[in-house]
Amino acid sequence: MGTPGFALTFAPTKIEVSRASDVAYDLGEYQLTTNDKKGKPQTVKAKYVVVWGKQPGGTWKALVDTATTTQ
Repeated sequence: MGTPGFALTFAPTKIEVSRASDVAYDLGEYQLTTNDKKGKPQTVKAKYVVVWGKQPGGTWKALVDTATTTQ
């Protein structure tokens, strides 16, 4: 993340929590920019899905985190 030109943004589009409030998922879009070998910025736009599980004590942990790209 400390690489020159690195930028990452997330934008959730849907968040659903189970009736038992112990599992949730969020769908969204992200944009990742990095510099290629010549220093030219390259941007990838894609979608993601994260499945969350509620842990003892009430904190949330990502159980599955995946992205899809078209490039």
